[in-house]
Amino acid sequence: MKKNYIMVLAVFLFFNINLSNAASLKLMPIGDSITRGAVNAPTYRCFLWGMLSKSSLPQFDFVGSMNTKVNQTEPGVSGCPHRDFDVDHEGHEGWTTDRILKHIGGWANTYTPDVALIHLGTNDLGAGQSIEGTVGEMDKIVDYLRTAKPSVVIFIAGVIPDTFHANIDDKTREYNSRLSVFCKEKSTEESPVIFVDLYSKMNPKADLFDGLHPNDSGNKKMASGWFDSLKAYYSKKK
Repeated sequence: MKKNYIMVLAVFLFFNINLSNAASLKLMPIGDSITRGAVNAPTYRCFLWGMLSKSSLPQFDFVGSMNTKVNQTEPGVSGCPHRDFDVDHEGHEGWTTDRILKHIGGWANTYTPDVALIHLGTNDLGAGQSIEGTVGEMDKIVDYLRTAKPSVVIFIAGVIPDTFHANIDDKTREYNSRLSVFCKEKSTEESPVIFVDLYSKMNPKADLFDGLHPNDSGNKKMASGWFDSLKAYYSKKK
């Protein structure tokens, strides 16, 4: 009798674990070093993970080819308080949108994300690349994500303020405005594209440690912006 009970319990646990995994939505954070995490501050992904873990939103599994554990991005080290922090992502230090575009097809086909969070364009603008060209590359990134998963939900953020590069704020604002329009134009019922305003949440003097990368407070604000957008979307899906 005891043996039968143990077998029933094992089967119950097996199916519940697999149902839990099946219910997880694969979320791919995509970007540059702001997504990857910098040496002097934990990435926003750490704080977003904490917010999502405590929420009533669907369970999310962060996915990507990167799982960097350098200094403050490692769970439980320095600024990241979440030891169960899921470190998978596609944040690549110094990368531009066009460089991400060369790899996104492979990543998308490998991990087939249900959700993508994209913060890209800082390095493009800093290198003097055109706004229209960068938005055009974003358009192709969305297409690659949809090819791998036609129902993918894509959140695209306006890039955060940049005081590292001289006289770039007007261009940053213009780029973010163009991205907002692009998201509306590109969005479909099957695969929504949602603009996230992270720029207005940030105080460059208080939230950036080098004029480019967020410090603790900046990463928390970024995480809050992503979380609010995810919550607004998935609350409507209930």
